[in-house]
Amino acid sequence: MDGTRAYISLVNQIYTYTTPTSKWIRLPECSQCYFSLAVVKGQVVVIGGIQGCQAEGGPVNTLKSLAPNKIWDEYLPPMPTKRAFAASITTSDHLVVAGGGETPNSEGLSVVEVLLLGDMRWSTAISLPTLARFPQLVTMDSSVYLFNADSNRVYSCPLQDILQSSVTNPPAESRAEETEESANHESAQTEDQCPSAKCAEPQKWEKLCNLPFTGGTKILSEGGMILGFGGHDNKYRPSKTIIGYNAESNSWKSVGLMVTPRWGALAVSLPNKKIMIVGGNTSIQDTINNNEIASLIHDT
Repeated sequence: MDGTRAYISLVNQIYTYTTPTSKWIRLPECSQCYFSLAVVKGQVVVIGGIQGCQAEGGPVNTLKSLAPNKIWDEYLPPMPTKRAFAASITTSDHLVVAGGGETPNSEGLSVVEVLLLGDMRWSTAISLPTLARFPQLVTMDSSVYLFNADSNRVYSCPLQDILQSSVTNPPAESRAEETEESANHESAQTEDQCPSAKCAEPQKWEKLCNLPFTGGTKILSEGGMILGFGGHDNKYRPSKTIIGYNAESNSWKSVGLMVTPRWGALAVSLPNKKIMIVGGNTSIQDTINNNEIASLIHDT
């Protein structure tokens, strides 16, 4: 959300929703698909993706913004790592890009890269604690929370640790190799539902309570809360439950219900403490295009 404007992406299409008019407007198409979006200095930015929307086109490392002439322009320096499906967060001075993959079916990445917006310089940061092909990153209370659509595991790390590590590590010149240590770390994760032990250095990521769904939950940080919308079980049956995370008890609980059960939806913040839930799946074969509005819940 950028002021009164929200953005969503569908394959290679980008739509913006303006709250004064309550209308969706389609922006010019990009030449790549499966990118992620960020708002940097008030401009929507397309991050990475797959060139030409075909797997053989390969991943790209470009960052594009919409110029006044309605052409997507590469005014930001390219990422060191080519990737699609990455997650990102922005601060006033940084753009953080994490995870993703080279194709929809490839192994995920754990590499994290940070763009310092002042001097337009990329550097690497501490890696994700797991390979994350379809990651989600949100921030709350000066921490970054990692979710992965392929699993129900949740991690957190202080934002300052990520930014400080990006200063000390050298810039990446190409896709970082996924080390055996990362793979071992992932396989060694305890199966306990809500472990409290932290990951070993230098990861600095803390394992939190698992999501109550197998996958497909859309995460949003809004109003000092982390909310999860829908999801599916191990038989891909959708849920209409809205869950909220309680950091003090390291637990999730139901805080509301959507009208339509779904997983893989999009969720965007709107003014007046409203959240729009967009699209998603009701089964592996069936997608939906309806929207619904939820009021922000305070008691989590």
